[in-house]
Amino acid sequence: MALKAFSSEVDTGSRQENAPSQSWLIVADDLTGAADCAIAFGRRGRAAAVTWGEVTDASGYRLPVLAYDAASRGLSAAAAAERHADVLTRLCQPGRILFKKIDSTLRGQPAAETAAALAHLKSRSGPAFGVFAPAFPATGRTTIDGRILVKGRPLEEAEVWRRDHTYSNADLVDVLATAGIRGEKVKLTAVRGGDLKATFARLAGEGDVVAACDAETEHDLHLIAEASLHASPATFFIGSAGLRMRWPASKTAMSWSRCAFGRAHPAP
Repeated sequence: MALKAFSSEVDTGSRQENAPSQSWLIVADDLTGAADCAIAFGRRGRAAAVTWGEVTDASGYRLPVLAYDAASRGLSAAAAAERHADVLTRLCQPGRILFKKIDSTLRGQPAAETAAALAHLKSRSGPAFGVFAPAFPATGRTTIDGRILVKGRPLEEAEVWRRDHTYSNADLVDVLATAGIRGEKVKLTAVRGGDLKATFARLAGEGDVVAACDAETEHDLHLIAEASLHASPATFFIGSAGLRMRWPASKTAMSWSRCAFGRAHPAP
């Protein structure tokens, strides 16, 4: 039975930051993730709406940030991909930057959902480029050599992985490959090396690839966010709340990656 649409607004009252070009679509796999991202924007002065359930399109949401809970954390890979494809086709309107919010320990189906985003963007605007940075240093979750660590130890050794995991290991390129996505590691030396924009531009030029980025500190995430925004107009982002918190203060961010045209059926 389909859910009705519900929404909640995070209204900060900032007018300077809420220009039409400064629009984001956040698609999360649970309500907590959607709300956390909207709150992160609110703390930086942007009004946001959090919504879930059945929605027709995004026309009723005029705020610059729309965060949607796809409620896909517990679904199979195929069902999660289908739900994200439907949601993106309805809500990913022109002018909204796409951020695919995932769990920093890879719970749920982040690879299948990322594949759905790539396919959606490719069908509307040609080859797409994803920037995948799941690190959340504030919670002790980092990425080194393309693998997620929890407080310096491999994610596979953590209790959260033993309780709930989808993939055979926490290597980001291997995770992406489970959904047929070509991933390329961007290691810490490249993130901090001063030539990150050129690295992202090269990958974006190849198209239909996801950069799996190392990050050990908040500053590393800032470098990734800043450099990736200039990669191409077809760039989208996959990450945890750690990455999401790197952009709201940057006014230059809002003129780059955009959602494609479309419409679809929302999550049941």
